[in-house]
Parts: sequence; C-alpha cells; structure tokens
Amino acid sequence: QIAAASAAVLYPCHGAPSPDDLHALLAAPPAAAATATAAAGKQDSSSPEDVERGAANPLFNPRALQCWLLRACQQLKGGLRDKPGKSADYYHSCYCLSGLSTAQHIAGGGVVGPAQNAVLRVDPLLNVLSEKLQQAKEHFRPLPRLE
Repeated sequence: QIAAASAAVLYPCHGAPSPDDLHALLAAPPAAAATATAAAGKQDSSSPEDVERGAANPLFNPRALQCWLLRACQQLKGGLRDKPGKSADYYHSCYCLSGLSTAQHIAGGGVVGPAQNAVLRVDPLLNVLSEKLQQAKEHFRPLPRLE
C-alpha cells in the first residue's frame, strides 16, 4: 500500500486500476481493460481508438506497463526500482523511464493518467531520445561511410 500511495503522490495514475487489479489488467485485452476502467467511473487520457490499436500490440500491454511503472516502481525519495521491496538505482530508473516512453509512444499506448505523466519519445533500440538520435544522424551524415 505504501508503494501505491507514494506513486500516486508523485505521478498519479488516474483512470488506472489499483495495484490489486494489475494482474487482471495484464490478463485482459486492452479493450476489455478500458471498458472496465470506464465502468468504474475512472478517467483516462487514452482514446478508444488508442485502446483498440493496443489490442493489436503483440509484444506487451502498454497501459498495464505504464500503470505498473507509475504505481509500483517509484520511490518517494526519488528514483525508480525493479519492483516493490527493492531499492531505486540508476540502472532501473533509466530502464523504467525507457519502458514508460516506449509504452506511451507505441501504437495503442497514449499517456495513462494526467498529462504530467508524459515523457519524451526514446528510441527503443538505442535508448536515447529520438530527437538526439536525429541530431546525431544529421551531424554524421556528411562524413564518409566506413566500409
């Protein structure tokens, strides 16, 4: 309960299931999860179209990942952790933020909760901000290719 309370203080995940409901959300298709959230009278910033596109995502449920990261992985003193009961560290803070970005920017993702939960797009292969990757490509484009 402390982990859920501290996460809600830092970055509220309104419209998301409680930590007790996360297992059910992971097992349910995204469209069913959105219907359950709406039936409970909770708000969410994802559009129905985003939820439907999420149903076609074979890799993971972007809404469930965001809820897990926002509710279970934050610590009040700062940083992100692997799971409740563990300490926050730089590795897991970076890893969690990368996962949050990927979940928000993949088809069917969108931002769960208020707009303050949004993070910038990260290239999932290189784990750098997409805008920084574009700048690097433009910088190195004029140079001869190494063969």
